[in-house]
Amino acid sequence: MLTSLLFIILLLPILKSYTSPLSTRRTFLKISPILLLTPLPSSASSTYTSPPLPLNKKGGDTFTYTIPLNGDSITSKPLPTHAYEAKFGITKKSSITITLDAVRIKTLSEFLSIEDLSKKLLNVELSRDGITAATLISSESDETSYRIKYKSEGKRGIKIIDDYVTIINGYLVVAQGEDKEGGGGEVGRVLDGFRVEGVL
Repeated sequence: MLTSLLFIILLLPILKSYTSPLSTRRTFLKISPILLLTPLPSSASSTYTSPPLPLNKKGGDTFTYTIPLNGDSITSKPLPTHAYEAKFGITKKSSITITLDAVRIKTLSEFLSIEDLSKKLLNVELSRDGITAATLISSESDETSYRIKYKSEGKRGIKIIDDYVTIINGYLVVAQGEDKEGGGGEVGRVLDGFRVEGVL
């Protein structure tokens, strides 16, 4: 989803590496082993636990997460813009995208407070073509993560964007939910149950 790129724009100074969506096919083949090798689940379940996902060609770091969704709904982009990216369909009008990128900082507070990040997200959303209003609904933080929820209004209708953001062992993890008008409000419930099992 386009809004997942907001975190690339905002956090670009702290990313260790970034792959542009305009990468050539040759570059894509070099940087995309994670998405190409990520196995898709074969059986339905009310909770999906990802297999250990390699974060680089040399091995070592792996990433695992749990989300209260049927794993059969997972898809991955043909051209990745993150070290790892997967999208889960919830309904026809709602989805959650999980992304992961290496960063140069250990905590979110080293870069931005939750108040500053919320303001920047709203400003970037307002700068998008066709968006007429962006309103913060809620923002919460604890020692390791931020949760930011806001409403976006535009020519294509209204959508609620709900973000869970954390940094674990040098990796930025974002679970971003998007609930279009009439989507059923399931995004918040799913994000409440999202857990990062570890970046090992």
